[in-house]
Amino acid sequence: MSDGTVALTRSSVRSDDELIERLTTVRGIGPWTAQMYLLFQLRRLDVWPVGDLGVRQGYALIWGLPNVPEPKQLEELGERFRPYRSIVARYCWAALGNPVTTYTSLSEKETTRSGRPKKTARAEQ
Repeated sequence: MSDGTVALTRSSVRSDDELIERLTTVRGIGPWTAQMYLLFQLRRLDVWPVGDLGVRQGYALIWGLPNVPEPKQLEELGERFRPYRSIVARYCWAALGNPVTTYTSLSEKETTRSGRPKKTARAEQ
């Protein structure tokens, strides 16, 4: 920890809250970034990013709420979806027309130096 790194070994046995607490000790990593890491990199199923505006707006759209819920309200509303809140969060993003990334990653042969997908013959048509 003294060199500015966080050891994430044994992350599969640590709770989400414990991992978020460890990650947020690094300067520049806040709760939202830590939650996104758990959701997209560690593929945790019960991450509920109530501070994410897209999740809040998507939730309001899906359930026909007159106003976008505040984070504290969304925390309570999400309780019924335990232990699969990550899946609900992804549906909330998708409801807004945001592309929901899949868990498959592109190989080096499929990406450019900047990490973007290479154009294929199908994409160019």
